[in-house]
Amino acid sequence: MSEEAALAGDKGDWYVSKTLVIAWVLIFFPVGLYGVWKSDDFIKNVKFGISVACVMGFFSLGINFTSPIYMFGLFPIALVLLWRDKDISNMLTMKFAAAYPVVLAFALLIAPLLPEIAFL
Repeated sequence: MSEEAALAGDKGDWYVSKTLVIAWVLIFFPVGLYGVWKSDDFIKNVKFGISVACVMGFFSLGINFTSPIYMFGLFPIALVLLWRDKDISNMLTMKFAAAYPVVLAFALLIAPLLPEIAFL
């Protein structure tokens, strides 16, 4: 049995778990939006609302993967959602949690250097 099937409670696909889809929207919205539209748990109006919120948040408001709102707000909220859901395996939650220091290090150490590197 695959890990996705195990975390979705033997339902087969990862996007069956509503909590996991919401966590993906908060952590990496392109994958999360795919899960929202693929899932049957969300009605069409909610799917449009989540899509518009992602577009407004990430494009119009300038929230990107290195902004403090994302690093200290959205990512930790997603981790708490995963940790509190009993249907999601602890191993998957630990994988998401292990990625947080890597993403945080990228945002704090490497991302500020990228504009300087691009002009060299």
